[in-house]
Amino acid sequence: MGKKEQILLTLDGKYTGYIPVIPVANTFAARWSGKPMGEVMSNSELYAQAVIDCRKHFDYDGLWVNGFGGVAAALGQGLTDKFGQESLTGEGVILTRESLEQLHEFRADQDLNLDGMINAIRMMKEQEPDQPIFTVVSSPASTAAVMMDVGNFYISMIKDPEFVKEVIRRITEPLVESVKMLARAGVDVIWNPMPTLSGTCISRKLYEQICRESNMYFNEQVRKCGLRLVAHACGKWDDRFDLLFGEGNDGVHVSECNFQEVCQMYGKDTCIMGDIPSVPIMLFGTPEEVYQTAFGNCMEALSYGTFILSPDCGMPPDVPYENIEEMCRAARDAVEKIGK
Repeated sequence: MGKKEQILLTLDGKYTGYIPVIPVANTFAARWSGKPMGEVMSNSELYAQAVIDCRKHFDYDGLWVNGFGGVAAALGQGLTDKFGQESLTGEGVILTRESLEQLHEFRADQDLNLDGMINAIRMMKEQEPDQPIFTVVSSPASTAAVMMDVGNFYISMIKDPEFVKEVIRRITEPLVESVKMLARAGVDVIWNPMPTLSGTCISRKLYEQICRESNMYFNEQVRKCGLRLVAHACGKWDDRFDLLFGEGNDGVHVSECNFQEVCQMYGKDTCIMGDIPSVPIMLFGTPEEVYQTAFGNCMEALSYGTFILSPDCGMPPDVPYENIEEMCRAARDAVEKIGK
């Protein structure tokens, strides 16, 4: 059984005698390459090669394509943002219902951001066909928060929730079309970060009333494309994990939670991913601290279901190399202890 098959089966809830180690290592790989980070991140071929070479060097799993922000840029590029300036990214351009009507038509086949991602995917598939390819695509509600300006998004959720729902609806189909193109290109897993929808930012009630329906629809469309889906619960989700785990995700990448409790309550039905603290442990911790945390996470999670070992968020670019090596060693040792 190859690595790709093992990892996809893990997301399907089947233990294969292997614990995948999948750090979100896009910026780390760019820094590790030794080339200027800005140059690597803006050049799809340099970026893909850096990701491939870095994965091989440290022998972790998974390849990461740059995060997709093309929908916001395509819909809102050139419109006036909250500062009265012409936006290059589409951020902060939907401030009123009138500005919603000014959005451009979205054409996935003409999106330059997607072109670069597809070029990177092609290189990854050619050089490492047995590694799954992950990419970051934010949910419709998270994308709406970016395009509305986050502060305006939160205020509007309270003062004019129908406006927010309309923005979300306008964004949803372009995101779905983009996912379809990424699936055809060869992406295997969509990783969906939702920091703006956490309990750190909004109430459970607002999440349930405004965001959840679009999350579930988007997740359904991703699954129809034959892709696996991992939700990244960035921030505080303790009061809404029951909602998140009921939205059709194959995996949930957890952070800032009671790890044992989450594994116990939800690990039987959904693959858990995480949960090494990215900054205090991966970046600033000793190799021994990394090993102990990673090993403990593996043993805890596998008591209840399947597990992917990972830092709890994106891995900082300056993480010491020894800490990555110890993270990988912990997963191998946990498999030996549990038995294949």
